[in-house]
Amino acid sequence: MRKEIIRTKIKEIEESLDLVKTHLPSGFEEFLNLGLVKDGIYKKIEFSIENVFDICAIINTDLELGIPRDDENIVENLIKNGVLIKEMGKRCD
Repeated sequence: MRKEIIRTKIKEIEESLDLVKTHLPSGFEEFLNLGLVKDGIYKKIEFSIENVFDICAIINTDLELGIPRDDENIVENLIKNGVLIKEMGKRCD
């Protein structure tokens, strides 16, 4: 398995989330008024989520769990094969 790539992606996630924590205001109104900082926070969170899906895709490929149609299918493959627990696939709508 491509452990070093996964470790790098985890490090990038940690750094992004640390930056978000540092710049996140205490209240929602204050957050709405952040302008470009707010946009940066959204981008860092988006980047972190993309890295999570990249890690899942690497694991799916390296364990040869099937050819996924999309990100959701990757998560389904990982759950079906016991890599992730079922709760990890639940959506928060």
